[in-house]
Formats: sequence, C-alpha cells, structure tokens
Amino acid sequence: MATTLAISLSSFRGKYVLVDFWASWCVPCRAENPNLVKNFQQYKDKNFTVLGVSLDRPNAKEAWLKAIRKDGLDWTHVSDLKHWDSEVVKLAS
Repeated sequence: MATTLAISLSSFRGKYVLVDFWASWCVPCRAENPNLVKNFQQYKDKNFTVLGVSLDRPNAKEAWLKAIRKDGLDWTHVSDLKHWDSEVVKLAS
C-alpha cells in the first residue's frame, strides 16, 4: 500500500543515494531495473540506497505502483504524477 509522505534528500544524510528518474511506461527504464535491484541488494547494507523518482502521468498511479511491485523495487519512491511538469524535474533542470 502506498503512503503519502514528504521526502527530502536530507533524510538520506550519510548514505550514497542513486537518484533514478524513471516511469512505468519507459521501456529502457524498466529494462534497467534488474541491474538496479542487483546493485541495491549488493550494497544496501553499505550505506547505499536508491531514490526512485517517477515521471508517470497523472492518470497512471496504479501502473506506477504495479511496476514497483512487479520489478521488485524495494526502496523509497516519490512521484507527483505530473509527468514532465513534475516539480522534481524543474529542480533537476
């Protein structure tokens, strides 16, 4: 079940954080997920984590959550479901 929380990068202080911009509809992103899972499993006990930032569309919440479960992405995920208009995209630009 999804939980709505505010997440800040400062909450990851002391960790190596890979910020992964992806979307449930992005074929190359999904193809890379097994490699992310492998690295996460290998290094999660060594202060490493992944922060998944979804660029899914406003009507795609269920597809996004289903992709997280199906691909086994057991790390923190965020999305405002605004696609390219996401606030995070604006900050990263």
